[in-house]
Amino acid sequence: LLPWLAWQWYGDRQPLVFAYPAMKAYNEYLGTRAKDGLLTYGLGDWYDIGPGAPGYSKLTPQGITASATWWADLKALEGTALVLGKPDEARGFAAQAATLRQRFQDAFYQPAAPTYATGSQTSLAMPLALGMAPVADRPALVDSLVADIRARGNHTSAGDVGYSYVLTALTDAGRGGVIFDMASNPAAPSYAAQLAHGATSLTEAWDANPASSQNHLMLGHIVQWFYAGLAGIRPDPSSPGARKIVIQPEPAGDVSWVKATWES
Repeated sequence: LLPWLAWQWYGDRQPLVFAYPAMKAYNEYLGTRAKDGLLTYGLGDWYDIGPGAPGYSKLTPQGITASATWWADLKALEGTALVLGKPDEARGFAAQAATLRQRFQDAFYQPAAPTYATGSQTSLAMPLALGMAPVADRPALVDSLVADIRARGNHTSAGDVGYSYVLTALTDAGRGGVIFDMASNPAAPSYAAQLAHGATSLTEAWDANPASSQNHLMLGHIVQWFYAGLAGIRPDPSSPGARKIVIQPEPAGDVSWVKATWES
């Protein structure tokens, strides 16, 4: 995804030219690992907050994290092919993505609820953040995500993978107040709890367990909310390279002002 993001933010096609063959090759490899059209291997939502010691995903099926990420890869490949003037290949990736999305829906979506898989925060957030969830059901899915956070005392249950999507789903839905309540929560799991344990950098585990890494960037996704949510600086997806930007600040909690800069 890095070459695609480079083009989105900086408008530089050169990384795409060099990376595109490797991106295609990796997609072909993922296809060899699929079972019934889905990816169901990997660490899952690593270090999510479930029963027992942290590690492999406990609350979210591996098929959610792996298959949703594969779908995002396919959409990036579709866009990359279009930028590089390969419309036929773009259509092929679009078709593959559509098939994967349908199998994802068939395997995990429960429209009566509505919810995905186990209903964990990551199970709900990834389809929302990536655009896989049905448009009509998005408000109800966001409400379910918020309800789970509130029921946990304004805490996330997501791990290193899912937490980013929880923030994105809430930001996209204009629910910055929920993010503020999680971020400012003094009780573990939270940033305040990490500080109370003496952390001077981000830890791998939410509880700052000294048995885990004490210098880990994984939980630093809150920074994206500082810029995209509080300050409201977002790239316009219709104009790659940030030729156009959207300014939509969303104050939350007791935040009365925000100052942010970004050099394009």
